[in-house]
Amino acid sequence: MILLTMIIKIFHSLPERLEYVPGVVLRFLCENLHTDANVQVLRVQRSGAMAEDQVLTCVETRSGAQRMAALVLRSIACWFATF
Repeated sequence: MILLTMIIKIFHSLPERLEYVPGVVLRFLCENLHTDANVQVLRVQRSGAMAEDQVLTCVETRSGAQRMAALVLRSIACWFATF
């Protein structure tokens, strides 16, 4: 099982505004729930409440660094409630 909670980097327009917050990468969460991550990312984007808490983060994988969609931890309960 993959550790779901991690500290994600939120990149703002200015490099000095780098922010670290607890969050969950949607791809890893969806893999564990056997659902399509792309569909869930689009669903979150359509939701007004969760869309502002969806961020892109850089995740190190075997094939190198990849940008992945993540949800800030405070929105995970809302995501599960609408799943």
